Amino acid sequence: MIKNVITINDFNYSQGGASKVAIDTANMLAECGINSIFISAVSDDSKSTLSNKIIQYRFNGIEFLKYKNKIKGMLDGLRFRKFTKFVENVIEKYNPEETIIHVHGWTKACSSDFFTILKKNKYKTFLTLHEYFSFCCTGAYFNYKKNVACNKKGCSIDCLLSNCDSRNYIFKIYRYIRELQYRRDIDFNYINTIFISKFEKHIVEKQFNVHNSFIIENPIMPLKKSNNQKDYDFIYVGRTSKEKGIDIFIKMAERLTDKKFLIVGNYESKLNNVFITGWVSEKEVDNYLNRSRILVFPSLWPETFGLNVVRALNAGIPCLVSSNTAAEDYVIEGENGFIFEQGDIIDLINKASLTYNLTPFGKTLDDNYIQKIIGAFNEN
Repeated sequence: MIKNVITINDFNYSQGGASKVAIDTANMLAECGINSIFISAVSDDSKSTLSNKIIQYRFNGIEFLKYKNKIKGMLDGLRFRKFTKFVENVIEKYNPEETIIHVHGWTKACSSDFFTILKKNKYKTFLTLHEYFSFCCTGAYFNYKKNVACNKKGCSIDCLLSNCDSRNYIFKIYRYIRELQYRRDIDFNYINTIFISKFEKHIVEKQFNVHNSFIIENPIMPLKKSNNQKDYDFIYVGRTSKEKGIDIFIKMAERLTDKKFLIVGNYESKLNNVFITGWVSEKEVDNYLNRSRILVFPSLWPETFGLNVVRALNAGIPCLVSSNTAAEDYVIEGENGFIFEQGDIIDLINKASLTYNLTPFGKTLDDNYIQKIIGAFNEN
């Protein structure tokens, strides 16, 4: 019987989607009466939403990319023995027969070295894959130079020769070497893999086989449907980077000058019909979603999930979703939104006119996430 679940994650606060899921899951496990333990490489308790029921072990490090000594940052990114020792000292307090290790993010401040300790000490380990670092150097399976999704075999010669990194080719070579290190440290014949969508599972399993896997969608905090006045026609939520498709959203605003566009995030635009919120709380995101007619999800990389799409659809807000992303699985075209060809501004504009008058009813959320997680943990 499982008594303890030890979560390992780069951060103890919601630095991004993976960290938010790690924290939400740890909190839900604690509410279920399980002894929930959280190990983080980087901590900021002023931002953390971890429950006081959770036992925290903070390494108090920094992200590898923020090291003043860049060479040391790169070396620790390959093999961070200090963090591995820290993890070893924590887990030895807990009986392997009663303990599950659940890993979320490890690439930004942990390195993959600690996985070898988990296997050596025979801890039943689960790894939730939030992106493609299991086989892709950059984690996005995306060519940042060409702004298109990748289709190469991870760590192949073709991959090595591809100048696809968001920075430069020298950094790509480093990432390639680091990916080789990941493959040595993470034994997918030993650990249990949690995919967050069928779409992601399909892509990963074209690259390599996994020993034991589960498909468990991310936990979704419900967005309550409201009767708020619709102040904005189209809304974009999240990180405004190239692979997320922000440029396509801006092109859309340039063409539809009679419509109001909202970016919930940090961005700079001189367009009169584009409004920008900057960073806002989750509660404020909900407010902006309810004040918008249509959510646009224009991602250029093969997104593994699409949390805001699912939340919006559940609240009856129609969505325009890019193809080649997991989010397209949730769209019923002509009922709750439309799928447009990835990167195609013309198709997006055409589908936008069809979406504008849709009035979907929304649907009931699947609230069995934590039961599915515990069920996977208890499976022999």
